[in-house]
Amino acid sequence: MIYLVDPIYNPDNLDNRTITGQTKLSKSYKIATFLGYGASGLDHIPFGEDRAQIARNLILHADIMSMVNHDKDFFKDVKMKVSEGLYEKGPTETLGGDNIFKFDGRMVGYQVYNGTGRLDLERTFDVAAFIKDYARYDRIVLDYDTYNQDKSLTATILVKVPMVPSTYDMTFERNIETQYNGNIISKNELVEVLAN
Repeated sequence: MIYLVDPIYNPDNLDNRTITGQTKLSKSYKIATFLGYGASGLDHIPFGEDRAQIARNLILHADIMSMVNHDKDFFKDVKMKVSEGLYEKGPTETLGGDNIFKFDGRMVGYQVYNGTGRLDLERTFDVAAFIKDYARYDRIVLDYDTYNQDKSLTATILVKVPMVPSTYDMTFERNIETQYNGNIISKNELVEVLAN
């Protein structure tokens, strides 16, 4: 399937040396939107194909964010924000697990906040279900955990997209799962976990 990309935002139309955090992926989102905690920009990514590849992968994420954050009917009361973006590995770190996908922009974690700026667990489930039904992706993980110091429940939507080729011709696996504290509690369906 060919994924249609607005030529204005297609990174293959740019000189790779001009791809920076300020490069626009859509009308509303730049690469900087997806920089993870501790990422200082794209300085750790060499000029060349790597930056174009990251930008292509992140275009799919920019489209997902637009679908949710610009929906004035179902999601006017919430804002989806990047919580786990482009991963910058340490100088001696060997990438493993999902960090491999976060390093090249294939996987991004999102959290959903209500109008008062608080994490909204119920609406997180609604947003995850919407993405599952309407977005293009390889994998969605609805990830709940109680790792906060106060043991409060947190929810993150992890979305993984395929490696996007310059042809934008790709297939989408559309796998889903729900995790709780790092353990898979459901495959092939999203399960809502509520705070006590």
